[in-house]
Amino acid sequence: MSRKLAFIGGGNMGYALASRIASDADDVTLLVADPVQEQRERFAELEIQTTSNNKEAVSVADAVVLAVKPQVLRDVLSEIRPCVTDQMFVSIVAGVPMDQLALALGENCAIVRCMPNTPALIGEGITGMIANAHATTEHKNLAEGILRHAGSVVWFREDRELDAVTAISGSGPAYFFYLMEHMIAAALELGLKETDARQLVLKTATGAAQMAANSKHVPAVLREQVTSPAGTTESALNVMSAASMDQTVRKAVNGAFTRSIELANEFGQQT
Repeated sequence: MSRKLAFIGGGNMGYALASRIASDADDVTLLVADPVQEQRERFAELEIQTTSNNKEAVSVADAVVLAVKPQVLRDVLSEIRPCVTDQMFVSIVAGVPMDQLALALGENCAIVRCMPNTPALIGEGITGMIANAHATTEHKNLAEGILRHAGSVVWFREDRELDAVTAISGSGPAYFFYLMEHMIAAALELGLKETDARQLVLKTATGAAQMAANSKHVPAVLREQVTSPAGTTESALNVMSAASMDQTVRKAVNGAFTRSIELANEFGQQT
């Protein structure tokens, strides 16, 4: 049976999901709503139908993906509320908890809240997901099917867990990009050409991640295996340890976690 899936918001994440679904799924009809013509034109190139009318998109959909910025979500939900019947809603909006979504869409509405990350753009993302009590097994399977086009999925039970997901995997790609950025800068300072520095750093990062993913050992053991006593790796790690890099990483993740909770509170306080 063909499903009608509407996207409210055609930004990068909405584009990533919709484009991958369009290329992978034959049983889904897509409609993307976005007020910006340039955004809609990107989907037209993929032969995905678009509209500037959010209510039109919701009215014809079996499931709706909310893919807008948190700052405009409340207005969007207020606009589409009269069109809500029995659609399932999948929210990939950062920092907006389940109870606020239910309050805006209707207490009996089936809702799945998700936190994907930017590697979804190449099908290598991972998404944390929670569902409310009105989401049936069929709803959950449909939502999971949508997000699996972007990569792996992990189910959780509470908003607080999804705040932790936000801090770890939602924001996580930026942490690795930051390390890559400064490793490349260090390579340039050591006299390497930029093309060589970039290739060395990116390939090392990719290889290390694949080793960790395929190994039976935890990262701490893998680190120990590559660290020879009194060698170059140990020298570098000693500098990191002296700078309390382990504590810095934990503080950074906790900062992201705290901010995710703050965003949820700010959304709830909007009038």
